[in-house]
Amino acid sequence: MTKDLFHQIFEAASADKKENLNKIMKPFMEAYSSKEGIERIMLNELSYFHGPYGAMFKLYDTVAYEEVLPNLLGGTPLKANGIVYFKHVSTDKNNFMMVNELAIDKKDALKMVEEMMNKVFAAQSYSSKTEAKLKEAEMKKEFAKLKMDIKDYSTYSYDQKSSWPIAFYYKRNVLLNTAQEEGKRINELSIEPVD
Repeated sequence: MTKDLFHQIFEAASADKKENLNKIMKPFMEAYSSKEGIERIMLNELSYFHGPYGAMFKLYDTVAYEEVLPNLLGGTPLKANGIVYFKHVSTDKNNFMMVNELAIDKKDALKMVEEMMNKVFAAQSYSSKTEAKLKEAEMKKEFAKLKMDIKDYSTYSYDQKSSWPIAFYYKRNVLLNTAQEEGKRINELSIEPVD
């Protein structure tokens, strides 16, 4: 299905732009062609909701852990550091809330962006080798100024007796700053029962 969508985009492009478009879109097509990429994009909510199952935690401890996340572009997986702790326990209402905070390794995130930019750069057509070298130097100079930070914050509320999920909240903050611009993206997801 995803390949069909990309194919339709190529077919709609004019003949002189198809080759260049194909080169530029190739890294994105690779990301959507892997099992991990599709699962991460299409089944994200399901993986968040069931993430804590099977783990054992002590009530008043904070557990620190390292995680490896799949690279959506098919490159080297990304390292991340996380902590899990209980924020709320209500024995009279038989529910509890766990919090999971995750920070993706900044160097790995920048490396992922750099790999993608190198693929896009390699796919570009230039009128001369001199122009290509100038553009590459310009890109490397701008990339050296790039700052990136990705942090996740999730809460899981469960019924204490059945361990059945009551509610879930997820927030991802992505900061991407260049020399000229500051970019911020926030993704939020909340799953709650309907009365």
